[in-house]
Amino acid sequence: MISKYWKNLDKSLPLYGTGLMRLPTDENGIDYARAKEMFDYAVQNGANYFDTAYFYHGGDSERFFAKASKDYPRESLMLTDKFPAWLAHEPSDVEKIFSEQLERCGTEYFDFYFLHSVGRGEWGKIQDFGIYDFLAKKKTEGIIRNLGFSSHDSPDAMDFLLEQAEWDIVQIQLNYYDWFGNSKNLYDSITKKGLPVIAMEPVLGGRLANLSDNVSDIYKNAGLAKTNAEFALKFVGSLPNIAMVLSGTSTLEQAKENIGIFKSFTPYGEKGFEIAEQAVKEINKFDSVPCTDCRYCKECPAEINIPRLLSSYNDYLRFNTKDGLKWTVNDIQEEKRPDKCTGCGACMETCPQKIDVPFYLEKICETIN
Repeated sequence: MISKYWKNLDKSLPLYGTGLMRLPTDENGIDYARAKEMFDYAVQNGANYFDTAYFYHGGDSERFFAKASKDYPRESLMLTDKFPAWLAHEPSDVEKIFSEQLERCGTEYFDFYFLHSVGRGEWGKIQDFGIYDFLAKKKTEGIIRNLGFSSHDSPDAMDFLLEQAEWDIVQIQLNYYDWFGNSKNLYDSITKKGLPVIAMEPVLGGRLANLSDNVSDIYKNAGLAKTNAEFALKFVGSLPNIAMVLSGTSTLEQAKENIGIFKSFTPYGEKGFEIAEQAVKEINKFDSVPCTDCRYCKECPAEINIPRLLSSYNDYLRFNTKDGLKWTVNDIQEEKRPDKCTGCGACMETCPQKIDVPFYLEKICETIN
């Protein structure tokens, strides 16, 4: 289960890391008792790397780490936090946010620290506010042990970001479904730069754990995995330049399954990639909405975010994730949700694919109700 001895750590880095973004909740926020049980199980079974961020659970994810970690020597745990550049409105906010994170987490240092969800467009602000320079200084002071960035941007943006500063590590979304899209190019660019990769969303936010039998039978029949999650996690862990597979779980059962997968882990060979490609082709055999995200429909008179909604509806069709579709709709301002469509047809006039958008917006409403 051990990945490697990290250059700026006095301990080994586990191959599987514990995300603190999807902790179990109740009506009061994080369900501490259930989350603490998961935390303890992770520590006791070698998954002692914990990943949080400034806004996870409204800041309570960081506070949870502070409380849950009190039962263990700080040096026995590894903690990652991230800087949200979009929340810095003036240069003085940089130190304010960073200091708040240290206080929330109840720590004097971060084993890893990332610029959070950086794209090419954010780099100007990062320079103007001196954000990278501030974090680099904290690294020289030992308050940050390893400095990197996480990104969901394009391969071109990744190439740009890699050249802008000195980095220790990079975190990207990587799973076998995305591997046949942009993820392989991102991974290759980071690897060529000589930097290790932390893979987040290895199960694509849980979507790859909820697949039809015609998909899962592909790798089950090949003897590569017994469950959807097992195949997804092992695929990512098999990549040679992966420093860690990072996944957030919401139940103790999920945590036990994921951690157990890496206790007796043997990387896949070439067969794993062949089977993954077959699985992706099978996943994509669905009756999708032919939206290409050209955004010609963005001038909707009702200001409905049509491309986002159609993309989420396609995910629902592909992965049978109704909860994800509900989350997307609920994340949109109430006056701009799909039920506010007037059927004016303006979107259909500008759509190159001539998609019957009002029809699909109605289907979205029917699906989530």
